[in-house]
Amino acid sequence: MNIYKEWLKSLYSDRNLHSILKRLKEGTGRIFIIGLPVHGNYGDHLIGVAEKAFFEKFFPKHQLIELSMAYCNSHRDVLKKFIKNDDVIVISGGGWMGDLYTHDEDFVRYYLREFTNKIIIFPQTIHYEDLSSTYCQEGVDLYRKSMNTFICCRDKKSYDFLIKNRVSADRVFCVPDITLFFYGKIKKYFSEISESKRHVIGFCFRNDNEKISTNEELDSYKKSFVKVGYDIELFSTEENKYVKQNNRMKELTDLLSKISSYEYVVTDRLHAMIMATLVGTKCCFLDNKTKKVSGVYRWIDSLETTIPQPKSLKVLLEMPEPMVLDRLENELSQMFEHLAKKIDEFIRR
Repeated sequence: MNIYKEWLKSLYSDRNLHSILKRLKEGTGRIFIIGLPVHGNYGDHLIGVAEKAFFEKFFPKHQLIELSMAYCNSHRDVLKKFIKNDDVIVISGGGWMGDLYTHDEDFVRYYLREFTNKIIIFPQTIHYEDLSSTYCQEGVDLYRKSMNTFICCRDKKSYDFLIKNRVSADRVFCVPDITLFFYGKIKKYFSEISESKRHVIGFCFRNDNEKISTNEELDSYKKSFVKVGYDIELFSTEENKYVKQNNRMKELTDLLSKISSYEYVVTDRLHAMIMATLVGTKCCFLDNKTKKVSGVYRWIDSLETTIPQPKSLKVLLEMPEPMVLDRLENELSQMFEHLAKKIDEFIRR
């Protein structure tokens, strides 16, 4: 890890570093949300915003301190000095535990090894390509032995992996991706989202080691939509740039407005699927290598307007108009209330 590079990223993207240091020195019983992104993956930024909203709703009496992964990596000594024993550490959720992104997995392992605080890992997908590797076994041993850690999984596959490897069931909880906290209430948090629709299909596909869909599949989809009169527009939930923390709401609002303007979204990216669902855009998804898209989809599979890859275009074209399902909104709300209760119990142990 290049500490100097991490420091520069933190200097660019975090709020005033002096202000962060001042907050670190003050108070006790705080909640630290760490590992927040500075990169241009807007799915990860939406996770960060949802985590902040979750703790503000359910733990309003706790001081909340948000720290980017770049800040945490470049200020380890500072955090070791000023994080107090009764502070709670929350590691931001996502899809980066395992051996696909070892620098991120190593970030998690550092905190499990070096801190005795209560640590909560927010909803993650855990994926190892090589289950027999030393790296995997070391990780599993650490998860199992870290009795001060509560791990949230956002899909059954990840949950089953931990239980199978004898991680105590009272420290593992299966719960939806935290961005679904916004289901039915996205306008409350992003009030400036545009809602005008265009006769356009938005295509959003990975171009990394998680991609399993072929270019032939995607070309076939595009041609099918063009034949029935739709325009195709390519978009991404990721940009090659750094995003300042105080600018993430604007960046997310712009992206959500774009997605809201499409009649359909076709994607293999989890948060493109979730964003389409949140803003009321019909969505068809293909899976990725870690199966996190289908894994998280099971929480919202009652929706008729967000569906897996259909056998025919006719299925897509006959979708009903999107609407918020009260039953699903209530189910998700209850799940996050249950999560808050579990976290509160864990903190009080």
